[in-house]
Amino acid sequence: MLTHIYLIRHGKVFNPTNVFYGRKPRMYLSEEGRRGIEKTANFLKERSICSIYTSPLLRARQTGTIIQTKLSTKTTKHISKALIDIKTSLEGKPFSYIQSIRADFYSPQFRDVNDETIEQIKNRIFASIKEIAKKNEGKEVVVISHGDPIMIAKAYIENKPLTLDSIRPGKDMYVQYGEIQDIIISSTGTFTINKIFSPKHD
Repeated sequence: MLTHIYLIRHGKVFNPTNVFYGRKPRMYLSEEGRRGIEKTANFLKERSICSIYTSPLLRARQTGTIIQTKLSTKTTKHISKALIDIKTSLEGKPFSYIQSIRADFYSPQFRDVNDETIEQIKNRIFASIKEIAKKNEGKEVVVISHGDPIMIAKAYIENKPLTLDSIRPGKDMYVQYGEIQDIIISSTGTFTINKIFSPKHD
């Protein structure tokens, strides 16, 4: 008996000032983002989704609502704080600066003492994934989170070192908006993960 967790990055955000928004409130989906998530939802229509879990941030909740509407009104939606984006003092900085430092939120030269480490992010998101899997054994579930938490969970499942290189494998290999990573949990508790859909390439 297999459990499927469809780990999805939220849709593209309306961000006219082009900043790294992190946990900033009121960052909502752009029209392009909504169209992308409609494609993601259409891909999932043939799946037997029983529940949707989302980060509490607006863009993730909007993503969950679009998917829920497409799938079924009977699909339940839950909010999980453990799925939230990373905590970093670089929140609000221009993307040009973030790109210049390779989006390195984790090395000591760019971290504030209260910022999350890769290990802390791994612990919270993977604990959440395991809990969701346990509650929904043998079922199919949608989980909506954010770029780095998803990449960190993916690296951990694939037994890669939790380093910047493993979560920044290159632009085309970083999880895209609306992309689905299928986490499959076997009856013996083995985890595998594979990309199964991206609206960018639909």
